[in-house]
Amino acid sequence: MSKVSRTVKVILLLLLLVFCVDVFADEKVIIKTPGIEKAIIYARSNFDKKKNKIGETPYQGSLKNLLQRFAQVNVLVIDVEKKGYETQSFVIMKGADYDVNLKVKLKSLYEIGRVQKIDLMISQLFKIQGMIRSQKFDEAIRKLEELEKDFGNFSIIPELQGIVLYMKKDIEKALGSFRKSFAINPKNADAYKMKIYLEKKLGIDTVGN
Repeated sequence: MSKVSRTVKVILLLLLLVFCVDVFADEKVIIKTPGIEKAIIYARSNFDKKKNKIGETPYQGSLKNLLQRFAQVNVLVIDVEKKGYETQSFVIMKGADYDVNLKVKLKSLYEIGRVQKIDLMISQLFKIQGMIRSQKFDEAIRKLEELEKDFGNFSIIPELQGIVLYMKKDIEKALGSFRKSFAINPKNADAYKMKIYLEKKLGIDTVGN
């Protein structure tokens, strides 16, 4: 074999080696959304609000390619979106040389909204308890009636109504509220005790009530 052919062969081998190293060194971005199919994946720079769709979950792509295409200055932002769910965003620094493997738990907007509404209800109940302590009974009743429109399946609301009515000495209406509270939640022991107490106080047969 001539020196020229040996040199060419060495060059080809070196090129092949470099190519292989480059291929195998290309880290991956893997994104999954357990329990949810086809969440949309977007890539963008942190300085750019424009989102570029790159695929859907389950997703696998080249980290190097994404950084080259979308990362400006030093940051790549990955957004994971699905209608009806809260968007999740992740930051990858330019020059990263590791696999990015994300298992994204998307939160239902319905559940988020429900939790926020319950938080609001709880804060209102604290205010109502303050009204009761201050003996602002009529105001407390109005607030409880407003809450009941949105939270009619919470036994605490008619229970508090019963407490206010009892303190106003309106025994019969108070009994109706405690019965309602117990009907909503048969495990509400306080509502049950007050129901039985008022039924006995009014001379009402508690069987079947």
